[in-house]
Amino acid sequence: METDRKTTLLDSLTATQRRHAMSEGPLSKAERQAIVKAVEQYIASTSGMNYSKLSRIIDVGRTTLTKTLKGDYRGDVDKVLRLCRTFLEKRDSAVLDVPDFVYAETSIGRQIRTICELAVDQPSIGIVKAPAGVGKTTALREVERRLGRSQAVYLRAGEAFATKRELLLELADRLNISTARTANAFSLYRAVRSRLAGHFAGGAGLSFLVIVDEARTLRPNAINLLRDLHDDPATQAAIVLADTINRMDDCLYASASRGITGGNEQLRRRATACYTHPAGDAISPADVRAVANAYAKSLGYAGKLGRHAHGYLHKIANREGALGNVTAALHQTYYTAVKLGRQPEFSVAELDAVRRELGGRRGELNPTHAAAYDAADTEAA
Repeated sequence: METDRKTTLLDSLTATQRRHAMSEGPLSKAERQAIVKAVEQYIASTSGMNYSKLSRIIDVGRTTLTKTLKGDYRGDVDKVLRLCRTFLEKRDSAVLDVPDFVYAETSIGRQIRTICELAVDQPSIGIVKAPAGVGKTTALREVERRLGRSQAVYLRAGEAFATKRELLLELADRLNISTARTANAFSLYRAVRSRLAGHFAGGAGLSFLVIVDEARTLRPNAINLLRDLHDDPATQAAIVLADTINRMDDCLYASASRGITGGNEQLRRRATACYTHPAGDAISPADVRAVANAYAKSLGYAGKLGRHAHGYLHKIANREGALGNVTAALHQTYYTAVKLGRQPEFSVAELDAVRRELGGRRGELNPTHAAAYDAADTEAA
């Protein structure tokens, strides 16, 4: 039975179906307009849904989402619109309704969580520097989930969320502070400071944690705002700034061209906890297994990935030093199978075929070798 399903899925990957299952290239003007219209209709017709909630679901800043929909965003518009489209497709098909994010306990994740815990306990400013794809964002969001919204907030900065006022608007929104969208920065700051001061005093000295991912995009006045919230005796907010290594170092040692003479020396002196995951460091097999098993389970897969399937995922993870390659391979296989009316088994043959056909990358194996690995896994089971 399992062999039939695997063969059927692989045989179903015709060129026409591949193009239907996974669109590639830039979105056309008509596609962009259709997605924007669909998002606006969905929000208007769905009780309890708004732009702030949708931005959290698809994991982009509220300002980024609203500017994208208005046509004012200068960043990767197609990326944001594809996230919107994927969400709407998931809503239309319950079988595609996967969790917002999936956390697996890895060695990297544990170290990032430790930095956040130290920042809260002291309280201090923590720094996380890690390459894209190693699970940095997932670990940071897990910290927010464990502490709860009453003690922590995760924010992702970006080109549309970089200034002091934009940062204050995001903080006010996440802290459930009702403010006019036209409020000036001073009014917003007073409201945020008051809420954090009330939390700190009401929590008997328990610091509120503000996590900012992609911190390099923050303007100098936004960085100074975070430092002020940390230095203020009434708030003593714990701050964790995260980004890739080069971008984070650029932020910490900013030159006068960024408007901070001598760099962020005051910020660096307050950063008492720092985690750096060197680019190019190998991803361990244990971390790959943890991520693969957790993600496959979140997709509703009740089986057990074979030893060779884990080995294949470990190989592509270390091709670019990114655990994100693992989740991408599993998601692409799942998404393609569902679109073609099949059940994925996440075999080596399936993973390799989908990687070759949909991921825009050359497969690692030829079909004969992939089938041999699957046969070995089946025999071992």
